[in-house]
Amino acid sequence: KIMMARFGAVVVVFIILCSSYGILAFSVTTSRPWPTSFYQNAISKSQSNHDRKRHSAELFLSSADDESSQQAEPQLPDFTREDTLLKVHFVTKPNVSLEDAVQALSKFSQSFPFAAVLPVQPLQYLPTDDGGVEIKFLRKKTDIKSGIDGGIRFFLEQESANNSDDSNNQQQLHKLEITAKRNSVGQTIRKIMSEKLVVTSFVAALTQTDKPSPLDDNLDVVSMFHKWM
Repeated sequence: KIMMARFGAVVVVFIILCSSYGILAFSVTTSRPWPTSFYQNAISKSQSNHDRKRHSAELFLSSADDESSQQAEPQLPDFTREDTLLKVHFVTKPNVSLEDAVQALSKFSQSFPFAAVLPVQPLQYLPTDDGGVEIKFLRKKTDIKSGIDGGIRFFLEQESANNSDDSNNQQQLHKLEITAKRNSVGQTIRKIMSEKLVVTSFVAALTQTDKPSPLDDNLDVVSMFHKWM
């Protein structure tokens, strides 16, 4: 009986071991790797998605570069379409040459202290080839806006006119004109107060009588108009 019991226990253990190895063998033989085509398809899909995203990024960057290049291109003002802020007509005094009159008026305009008139507003003013002045209002440059916030352009123009005060001695007088035009290029908000201070201060310096002016010996003011009269 004891032998039979031991034999039965061995048989049971053997059966258990065989069944266990069978399961393991079955699990090993059935747990096959994924087909190679599956990995190839997955890799190709991932690569196509990556290429599509990279193409979209390149298109976005190229469009951004185009916009930035367009913004970087300087815009030139069309003064024929801009508002006239000031117009002053002058006539030379007798025996004053056109060159002396132009030099005196140009010196007066280009030496005027525009920065002192607007101590808070950053600006830059430069002489121009025609004897006038170009004023640029400045601001902080950003990715969207340039550093120029419009300005004012003073033009100096001239024309000749013959006037005779003596029938035997004909004198040649010359007419000069200063015109101030608004430069609205780059402006998002009109600089009306700054323009008013510049123009009215310039007019006050032209018409002052308590201090000598380089224009006193060369030119007389014939007429004047400005936007805030």
